[in-house]
Amino acid sequence: MSLHQAALTEMTARADRLRDNRQWLAAATLYGEALEHGKPSAEGWVQYAHMLKEAELFEAAIRAYEFAIHCDGTYPDARLHLAHLFKRLGQLSNALATFEALSALPLSPPVEQEIAGLRVSLMQAGPNAPTNLGTRNEGMETATCLAGFSRLQGREEIRIAEINERNGQRDGEATPFGLSMVEILRLAKERSLLARLNPKAHLVIRDNKFVATTKEPQFSVIVEGEQLRPGWFSIELEVSGTAMVFTPVLYVEPRAEWSRFSTFNLRPQGNGKFRAVGLLEDAVLRLRLDPASTEGSFVVNAFSLRQIGMASSFRHARRIDRDAARAALTDLRTHRSSNRFAHDLAKILSYPGRDAYETWIAKHDTVSDEDLARFRRAVDRWRTRPMISAVVSISSETAERGEETLRSLKRQIYENWQLHVVLARDVPQNSQDAITSLQENDTRFITTFAEEDKTAQSLLNACDGRFVIFLSAGDILAPIALYKLVEHHIAKPMSKLIYSDEDAIENQRRHSPLFKPDWDPDYFYATNYVGRSVAFETGLAQSCCPSFGNLANLDTQELVLRAAEVLSPDEITHIPRVLYHRGSPAKTSGSPLLPYPMTEARRQAVEDSLRRQGRRANTSTLPGNLCRVIWPVPDPAPLVTLIIPTRDYADLL
Repeated sequence: MSLHQAALTEMTARADRLRDNRQWLAAATLYGEALEHGKPSAEGWVQYAHMLKEAELFEAAIRAYEFAIHCDGTYPDARLHLAHLFKRLGQLSNALATFEALSALPLSPPVEQEIAGLRVSLMQAGPNAPTNLGTRNEGMETATCLAGFSRLQGREEIRIAEINERNGQRDGEATPFGLSMVEILRLAKERSLLARLNPKAHLVIRDNKFVATTKEPQFSVIVEGEQLRPGWFSIELEVSGTAMVFTPVLYVEPRAEWSRFSTFNLRPQGNGKFRAVGLLEDAVLRLRLDPASTEGSFVVNAFSLRQIGMASSFRHARRIDRDAARAALTDLRTHRSSNRFAHDLAKILSYPGRDAYETWIAKHDTVSDEDLARFRRAVDRWRTRPMISAVVSISSETAERGEETLRSLKRQIYENWQLHVVLARDVPQNSQDAITSLQENDTRFITTFAEEDKTAQSLLNACDGRFVIFLSAGDILAPIALYKLVEHHIAKPMSKLIYSDEDAIENQRRHSPLFKPDWDPDYFYATNYVGRSVAFETGLAQSCCPSFGNLANLDTQELVLRAAEVLSPDEITHIPRVLYHRGSPAKTSGSPLLPYPMTEARRQAVEDSLRRQGRRANTSTLPGNLCRVIWPVPDPAPLVTLIIPTRDYADLL
């Protein structure tokens, strides 16, 4: 028997009040009644499971979380809380399996550390870890709650059995008309589908805008007329909205109740445009599009869904990774397997979606056109606009990557700069021509050949800027990098060595951020956390640069060490913004967290710096790209006192 929606809402509100008062059993009973009289939902089952767990009715709580997953397998909260409950009860194998299933969902919370820790625990404890499913709750209230759960469980198991039976009948429909997957791919025709977006969950319409009321807004994709079939398809979305993080994901449901589904993350194309090209191998029951991972208002400017052919999918794959697409085509000619070729293309076209850092970039490090206009107006108001010199050395191996470095200089909104390009003689003529064409008679580019510039010192003497930056070929400056550098210098004119945060960039995707502290000499001795994103006052760099060696083997770590010996801490400053993107992270280190390895030469540079300062200390290299400074113990040794403020609190100790 179902209750009127108003009565269900009131029942849920009363359950919420009981929950807030920590009356777990009473709240569980009411949440259970709301589920019994209303439509089953993943959110409802999860809330019910929370109360059962808090009441220490663990077996019932586990089953309730599992029913939530049966209601909607895409709902991450059910798996997250179930995994934590398994872990709490010592069921480590079940916890690991649930966390792994959770990590496969789009926009999954970061659970990598949980997975790694459970794997270690299982290796140590074995799969038969202790389990505690007991309950300390007794009495009439507990019996009433469990009786309600028993009724719900019976009804839900019948519903799941019916769904499984219907899904079993659909299994034969995966490739319609009896065609093989190869035949479907051959027969697929390019066609636009009449598709539109309808709000499904957590979305309302206000003032002609969609408003996401939670971080999980959902659209149903309604296709009228000819439906989406197995084969290749493309989906495109254009959205706009302030303070929104768009992470669009297409869910394709071939079976009822999301018991099985596939997902396609839409790849950002810039200016609020997203696209996914994918391969469907099952008949489609329903489509769902989740546009964002934040609350807020937005507008859908365009949406389209197309059935496409393999030739179109190959063109899209080639734009993403030309080498991989070419390899897939070569493999097709060798093995003549259309299925193999299709899956190779699907792998190239798949986009893993935004990770936590990319989501952070979208929220905190995306510069709008309005921001750029505001920054340019600020430059116009500056009384002084000091020149910034940059230096890059390009060899035959780095010529192609070096072109992107030059482009990043041309994109700077602060235009008073000069770039010294030092070319090795072995750079191919076609690369030299490409670099020359990039300069386009721009007098800010100064090109020399390596043998004409014997030392880094002589090159520094030719720099006219107030500050100098050393770039590695392939590294990219953010468009506002030089603007932020000059803005920082104007605000803190005593600064003579300025460094910023940085990350890595690969195939236009930013990752592995290095968020740095303010100047910390002890930390710098341990690891070169300052990295390459550092600007030196030109006179300082000239005085600190070794008189020997060329630009190619100049290490900015040694320059920073020498500069720190003559500067006060106030003269070394930090811009807390990611302004520098490492273009070749794989060649610098195996660790994304510490990308600059502590080589023997760098360890020796630290030791030499300590010697020049008259500080008696030894150094050694530690695993993990670290240098340990071993300071001598004073004689006589000082007394050390330990204070334990938690005496008699054994649980804290």
